[in-house]
This record gives sequence, C-alpha cells and structure tokens, in this order.
Amino acid sequence: MTPLLFQGQEWAASTPFPFFSNHAGELGQLVTEGRKKEFSYFSDFAQLAVPDPQARSTFESAKLDWTEKEDGEHARTLDLYRALLALRRDDPALHPHSRQSLSAGSEGEVLWVRQCNPAGERLLLWNVGEAAVRLGGLRLPHPPPPAWCCTPSRPAPRRAR
Repeated sequence: MTPLLFQGQEWAASTPFPFFSNHAGELGQLVTEGRKKEFSYFSDFAQLAVPDPQARSTFESAKLDWTEKEDGEHARTLDLYRALLALRRDDPALHPHSRQSLSAGSEGEVLWVRQCNPAGERLLLWNVGEAAVRLGGLRLPHPPPPAWCCTPSRPAPRRAR
C-alpha cells in the first residue's frame, strides 16, 4: 500500500500536530466551540485545556523543528524509514501491492505484517514494547522466513540517490 507519512513522522518529530484553522467571525467561533464539544466526550481531557484551533499559538506549536532529524533517535528513525522505503522500492517480493497477499497480527508487544506471494515472502516484526524479544520465543502463526534484518540500532546502509 502507499505509505502515508505525516508531519515529521518519518523522524519521530517531537512537535505536536493539533488541529488549527483560520476562519473569520462567526465561523471561527463555531469551530472553536465545536472542538471543545468534541473533546468533552473524552474523559482524559476533562482536566486539560483543548487547544483553540483559531489561536495563533496552536498553529505555532505545530511548526516542525527540522534540525531534529539530524541527531539521535530522530536520525535513527529517519534512517529506518529510508531503509524500509528502499526495501519497498527494490525488493520484488514487495512489488505486488495486493491486500490478498498481506496478513497481520500481534504476539504480545510484537506487531507483525507478512507478505507472501509468488515473488517471495517477507515478514516485518515490530517490537513496540520496552523489553528485548527473542525471535525464537515468538509464537507466530507461520515460521519466520530467512530474512535480512534492519533495526533502529542497526540501520541498513544508505543507498546512493
């Protein structure tokens, strides 16, 4: 499927992305009130202020810090996205973009996506937890294929552009 990356997601931007708008007069007031009403249905926001979509400060808070992508976890996350996009572009097993060849699930805190078609089989494992996970310790519904591995701590080499 087409990868959708939004507002610095490819480098795990620390900047929030609140809804903001710039409507004049009554429409602006209605948008502000509508946003407050929408958030009133969520108990987690009972004690929090809902950012006013019409406030300049709400817009300003969403501006990305583009220097983040050069260092630390942000740079490692960007390298991971680049490696995954290169795999998607270059690996023939990932070219038939059909939902029929995809399956997905989870095992504990490990999410998995499997693509299996005549061109090959690929398995993406993503540990969203804090603890390390042994591949052999996972109870997956299918055996893992022999794989090339890329992790944030060991990103794939960058390809020439």
